[in-house]
Amino acid sequence: MNRSIAISVNESLRVARALAEIWQGQILSFPFLPDSYIVLSAEANGVSVEIFPNNLELVLTENQQTVELFYDLLASQSTSTYAAIAVPTPLGKLAEVSQREGWAMISHRQGLSGGVELWIENQIMLVLLPSHCQQPIHPVASRQLCRGNAG
Repeated sequence: MNRSIAISVNESLRVARALAEIWQGQILSFPFLPDSYIVLSAEANGVSVEIFPNNLELVLTENQQTVELFYDLLASQSTSTYAAIAVPTPLGKLAEVSQREGWAMISHRQGLSGGVELWIENQIMLVLLPSHCQQPIHPVASRQLCRGNAG
């Protein structure tokens, strides 16, 4: 099963390139939206990330049957939405990408997931789960797994 998330960013191609590197995947141009991309994981059952330009809003129409796209130049650059996603990339490579792009990375060696927070453009949090922290678990139980295993 493919898992997907969509995010809005300031530099969509730059973000797409960095995420494609992390997921060892490929980038496709979004068919009908300029400056929009889809990053596909190399894994058959991996993740895809749709990347849109900032300030793009998806709005459900009044009849609740279609979605319209709007650009809101006054929209906040921050969000409380995040995703926890498995990655095939080792922590060292994640740190390399984080440093090169100037994005914050916070390690959770003893936190909820054992993964790392990668802050895309220092505005959008993705919790990246290296292979040792990818057990299918209930979120509350994840406190004990991966403890001390992030090295």
